[in-house]
Amino acid sequence: MRKFVKIGIGIVLGILWLQKPRFRFRKRVKPFTRVDYAHRGLHSKELPENTKAALKRAVEEGYGIEMDVRLCKDGLVIHHDKDLQRSAGLDLMVEDLTLEELAQIKVFGSEETISSLEEILEVIDGKIPLLLEIKSDSCHFRAAEEVQKRMDQYQGDYLIESFQPQILFWYRLHRPQVLRGQLSERKIPGNKFRRWIMAHLFVNAISRPDFLAYEKAGSLWVQLWRSLGTPTFVYTLRDPQEQKKYFDACIFEEYLSTRRLED
Repeated sequence: MRKFVKIGIGIVLGILWLQKPRFRFRKRVKPFTRVDYAHRGLHSKELPENTKAALKRAVEEGYGIEMDVRLCKDGLVIHHDKDLQRSAGLDLMVEDLTLEELAQIKVFGSEETISSLEEILEVIDGKIPLLLEIKSDSCHFRAAEEVQKRMDQYQGDYLIESFQPQILFWYRLHRPQVLRGQLSERKIPGNKFRRWIMAHLFVNAISRPDFLAYEKAGSLWVQLWRSLGTPTFVYTLRDPQEQKKYFDACIFEEYLSTRRLED
């Protein structure tokens, strides 16, 4: 009987070790949870997601911003998808086009085009906190390195997050002082094993994040780590009633959160 108890304790401790966030900098994350974050900017039909207009509006309204950055052929652009099918109806990959070419493409039937990370950082200009999600389908280390080269020059407050633990592992190795967060959910694309380890936060063993960002369905594991002091973000809320009490801040769209920067 005692042997089985020891085995059980060992399994529990192993699970907790795999899931364990980094505790050292969690107090530095806390100020970021005082405001909610407009998902891909404060967007609408006229102001499409991740465009300069939507991001500028979020700044003007005093919200934090969650936005997506990815590599193109010669730089970094603010765009969620790896291709232009959904945003522009074009069968082209973002990584195959230059900054100049992407800047000519109008998105979501509007007059707005795809902006570079450089352009958007000039718009934000440190006025609001930034939640920067690094998107990458390959070359994860290169994506992290290129993003951080620019962010090293940025004077505003920002957090880095990604679904890819490899990206956060680069930060763990090369920029340990930069605050990083692991995005996780239950229905992540890919095989069943990948979905399982993401849902149960086991990729934290690679990324050792300072905060957790989890889908609005929530998780008992997120609740556990939040009770132990780890800051938590929820995505993507479309109704304020969806938020669970154990999330510290939310990433929202389709409504206006009441949690914005004070005047």
